Amino acid sequence: MKKILVILSKYHLKLYRNGFLNYAKEQGVIIEFFELHDCDDDNILYRKAYKKNILGYRDNINAKQSRYLETVRKEYDSFLFINFPEESKELLRVLSENEDKNILFVDTMRDLKEIQGLEKFRNIYSFEYNDIKYAKQKWGITVNYTPIGTSYHLYNVINREPQYDISFVCLASEKRLAYLDKIADYCYKNNRILFCAGHFWHNGNFLQRLIGAFKFRRKHPILYKYVKNEYLTPEQLAQVYIDSKICLNINIEKHHSFNTRNFDIMVLGRLLITDEEDLKGIDINNNEDFIMSNNADYMVKLIDYYLKNEKSRIMLAEEGERKTKIKYTFFNTIQLILKDI
Repeated sequence: MKKILVILSKYHLKLYRNGFLNYAKEQGVIIEFFELHDCDDDNILYRKAYKKNILGYRDNINAKQSRYLETVRKEYDSFLFINFPEESKELLRVLSENEDKNILFVDTMRDLKEIQGLEKFRNIYSFEYNDIKYAKQKWGITVNYTPIGTSYHLYNVINREPQYDISFVCLASEKRLAYLDKIADYCYKNNRILFCAGHFWHNGNFLQRLIGAFKFRRKHPILYKYVKNEYLTPEQLAQVYIDSKICLNINIEKHHSFNTRNFDIMVLGRLLITDEEDLKGIDINNNEDFIMSNNADYMVKLIDYYLKNEKSRIMLAEEGERKTKIKYTFFNTIQLILKDI
């Protein structure tokens, strides 16, 4: 039985564990995980020591992880890296030239400051279509495009009548807040129910929570009424999508390709309304499988229209669900990456 080790962060493990294990079960392979050190789990002193490498603290942790990989690496037929942080670069040095290695970027490669080590991978994949041209022009390397499919249909959610008119869960950015201010204003004036959660201000301690909430409320008084400043697990988020008539996606400024959040929404049979997306490389169509808006004001108009036109909303959502289940699950993504192993 083939055995694969996936090297990834704690955050990405939470996102993708379910999908990887489902693929392993369906394909009759073994997939195990090598979780990179997460300094956010440390107390504040050790966190600073890690980030600043005080007294070689980060070097010691990297060396410990490298030693462990050295002891287990011969158990595996292939290694899959998710993104390429410095910790992964250290681990890559442990693996020999003959060991099969692939890498999947689930964030844009434009974030990379240097690419030393990428030449050691058999295949490089990215969810961002523009990375193909960018990597070829900037570094002369070949990158394969693959959309990151969803595993949200694997969660044990309760398929019930929606409780919310609209939902969006995110990390706050300037662009997202500009959209959300207008959407919140629409909801407030029209008595619509908006579920909005994520990281909007720092809340690591009491003082951060107090000051952050005060500043956010002063700048975004209407939006503040709807915001839950908390993280949701993927399974909790899947239930939020099921509980929503319309689910929104608003990309951060550096991402343009059709992202995983969109498939997460569509596979659960809810209408996706998103800002502008680059649809190159995928068989998904605006106004047939989902709805795309080119600005915040138009998004509000689309929300209003599809809340008032239930039949059209459900028809679009059902078609998006059908197509996603056929072509854009996480199983499809991993099958493409691991096809030659």
